[in-house]
Amino acid sequence: MQFKNPFVLASGTRTFTPSVFLCAHQDGLSGWGEATMPPYVHETQQSVMQFIARLNLTPINNEQQLNSFFEYLYSMHGNYFAKAAVSNALLSWWTKKQHITLTQYFGLKTTEQLPDCCYTITKGDTVDEKLQQAKDFSLLKIKAGFDGDIDFIKTVAAMSSRAVCIDANRGWQNAGVALKKIKQLEGLNIEFIEQPLPTAMHDAMKILKQHSPFTLIADESFQTIDDLQNMAECFHGINIKLMKCGGVIQAYHIALQARNMGFKILLGCMSESSCGVAAAASIQSLMNWVDLDGPLLIKNDPFTGINYRQGKVVPGSDVEPIMSMLQQQTIV
Repeated sequence: MQFKNPFVLASGTRTFTPSVFLCAHQDGLSGWGEATMPPYVHETQQSVMQFIARLNLTPINNEQQLNSFFEYLYSMHGNYFAKAAVSNALLSWWTKKQHITLTQYFGLKTTEQLPDCCYTITKGDTVDEKLQQAKDFSLLKIKAGFDGDIDFIKTVAAMSSRAVCIDANRGWQNAGVALKKIKQLEGLNIEFIEQPLPTAMHDAMKILKQHSPFTLIADESFQTIDDLQNMAECFHGINIKLMKCGGVIQAYHIALQARNMGFKILLGCMSESSCGVAAAASIQSLMNWVDLDGPLLIKNDPFTGINYRQGKVVPGSDVEPIMSMLQQQTIV
């Protein structure tokens, strides 16, 4: 997935994100899934395809067989990005077969009160241009974690009255640095601060939570439902991403448990195309906010069907592939 502009994070700058698209086909119907992997994760295009090649795949003719396959899939260790592609593709196919939406599959109601979606601004962007593109969005997500990030945040905040979400991507080196930066941000309209410290700094995050006037959200520190209990001491909320937890089924169960535990929930993405974002958007009604602007950041989205209206993510009736674009990018 090629970015329209260089994507600047605390860990570095990149111009693309490798992806794998998977089609599940049976009974004349097709469903699609996606694994999109930033360079800082362990999985790769090759590891995803190797995982899929090892799967024992047989026809699925009823819901019991579908659920049995998911039990088999999630009994295997690791490979969360690959599992996300497989499970999302199968659910996409199954819901077509049943003539229901993915939202209906999870028993959720379609509501007009959808959560606000963030619009991302990074150091490499032309701020005036990005703010114009984000005119319908009420949340601006500003990437931080680099030298001069506070000045950059203040510059953006001064140019807009909208709420600001800060994503430091582990870039604030320790609690002292983070507290100093947070002090400098006081007075701004900040919705939350995401992953201020490196993942190993559990004790430092406890201190930060005690002293921060802002809501703190765990991203890299949180992956699966097994991590929830350890988050309470350090964060006010979590960022659920389909890629890192193994797909929309896992994300749904995480969201239910997190809500019961009193966490704030952000639903994020890994720069996915409309394919991956459509799966995530199916459960967005469970969230406080969504950060699903991946299709807006890339210039070669090989799927159609995701729309953005008044700062909300609005899936179309179906998300369909642009086959010519997929064929051009196939890795042999």
